[in-house]
Amino acid sequence: MSAIEQQKTDEQHNKYESKKKNRVAAFFIFCVTVAFVAFICVFYHLATTDRKLPAFVTSKKSSAIRGNIVSADGYVLAASQKLYRAEVYPNFISPDKEEMFIDLYSIYSGDDKEEVRKKIEDFKKQSDEKRSEKVVLSEKISPKIAEDLKVLSRRLSMLKVFIKYKGLSERSIDIIEHREKRVYPYNDTLSPLIGHIRDEKKDNFISLLGMNGIERYYEDRLAPIQDFYLRGNRDISNTVILNGNAEVKQKIDGQSIELSIPIKLQKSIEKILDNAKRNFHAKEIISIVMRSDTGEIMAFATSNRYNINSIQNSDIPLLRISAAEDVYEPGSVMKPIVYAILLQEDKLDPKEMIKGYGGTYKIGEYTIKDEIPKDRMTAEEALINSSNIGMFQLGQRLDGVIYHRRLAEFGLGKKTDIDLSVESTGTIGNAQFLSNTISKGTASYGYGINVNFIQLIQASNVFNNNGVFISPKIASYIVEKSGKKHKIENEPPRDVLTEEKSEIVKNALIKVAFERNRKRALVEGVEIGGKTGTARIASNKGGYKERYNSSFIGFANDKEGNKYTIGVLVVEPTTANNLYYGAQSAMPTFKKIVEELVEQDYLKRDLDK
Repeated sequence: MSAIEQQKTDEQHNKYESKKKNRVAAFFIFCVTVAFVAFICVFYHLATTDRKLPAFVTSKKSSAIRGNIVSADGYVLAASQKLYRAEVYPNFISPDKEEMFIDLYSIYSGDDKEEVRKKIEDFKKQSDEKRSEKVVLSEKISPKIAEDLKVLSRRLSMLKVFIKYKGLSERSIDIIEHREKRVYPYNDTLSPLIGHIRDEKKDNFISLLGMNGIERYYEDRLAPIQDFYLRGNRDISNTVILNGNAEVKQKIDGQSIELSIPIKLQKSIEKILDNAKRNFHAKEIISIVMRSDTGEIMAFATSNRYNINSIQNSDIPLLRISAAEDVYEPGSVMKPIVYAILLQEDKLDPKEMIKGYGGTYKIGEYTIKDEIPKDRMTAEEALINSSNIGMFQLGQRLDGVIYHRRLAEFGLGKKTDIDLSVESTGTIGNAQFLSNTISKGTASYGYGINVNFIQLIQASNVFNNNGVFISPKIASYIVEKSGKKHKIENEPPRDVLTEEKSEIVKNALIKVAFERNRKRALVEGVEIGGKTGTARIASNKGGYKERYNSSFIGFANDKEGNKYTIGVLVVEPTTANNLYYGAQSAMPTFKKIVEELVEQDYLKRDLDK
């Protein structure tokens, strides 16, 4: 090739290379421009539309639980604890390490190994369409075991027990708050007074709701106040970063209720009532012990109890608190109240003489009889000897309006202030009813009116409290988690009788015990007084059954100022051997309760006489 031809070839090559470089440069510029435009478009799109970013925020929640019910001597009568649910995903368990999982889970949880294996095998037998992705191994895991299982889950992950499945990351054991469980350590003690609870589902957690007794009355105090809640940015281990942006609500459990009832005394009196029920073949026996000067209930017992931890269908009739919910004609325990009203109205002189009519008194078509026949008696003897004839005549002295008002002042015919959720008021009739000769007279010895047992305790307490009416209370304190106590106050006390006239009634009741019932009522070294009652039970068809309610309501005091009003009601005792009389059944039971108060040092004997 000549020099000229070589030169032309070089020039053509250079032109080709130059054009090639220009095309590459143009393409590069084009690509950069396109990329820049795409970047601007994407940036604009992200800036102007909602973005679904990976979750950098996480939250945690823990449910608060119900407060405790505690006895006066510090024993927990009702407490709550959380139960957790353990779930596992069998498809994510390595087949060659399944037995290791079953063995270790059973050891940590305490669940039966064979039951755990069966649940996993049953899961595998189902078709993919029918089976869920997880198996619930247990729903009754305690907080301590729940923490242990969380540790186990982490260790099993390190041992590669859990594997990936269908491209999904491995899943370990899930420990989930499941429900609140209420525990009553003393089973039937203080039932049905404590009450019971029912489940109430809240989101995915089963909490509790009080249904009767203390559980129901103090629901607003016992119920959990605030659940724990934590929400904020998370770190790489999915732990919430506690900075200024985190939202935190501390868990606040329900407050506790401290009763005025000591558990040892309560259990002892329940045992006394259980024995008495067997001895008298009664339908039920009830007793209340009340501190006379403060209204504090020291014992609230019945022979008809049930295991609160395991309520059966047969227990349903026992859920009612008979002392508050049942009303009945009280019989002769009403006589001291009517006697006191007559004194307060200056309608009676204890020493005045009234007719006894030889034990039989007819008025129209009605005949009234006395157990102890007398031709004449003092007004005080009418009370001491429980004369229906005497009280019928004395009751006629009261105007119907005044009679009704005074009975209401003693708390009859209306709810007491006791801390129970359900209470029947009974009826004392209106002023017109109490103006009728027969109604007025029969009401004076406890027939024709209806009351509940707590009303009678509350009314009779006036005689052992210097004429002052005070309402009863079962709970003494509301207790915060910190231990700080808030006193539960009674309604303000009020005068019903003058102190002088209250003392007259009280002395008459001491004579009832001392002169008529020395062996059955008296406890040496203790001041005892009270009144029996034996009332026939009205029939729904009219008239009266040959069944009775027997009672004794009185007081027991010592020289150191300890004063208690005590009532015993025997519901439908056997009529054999005259055991249906209050003096034969209720009074001996009263005596055993007073002896128990002495034994446990609530009363001090004075033997220096």
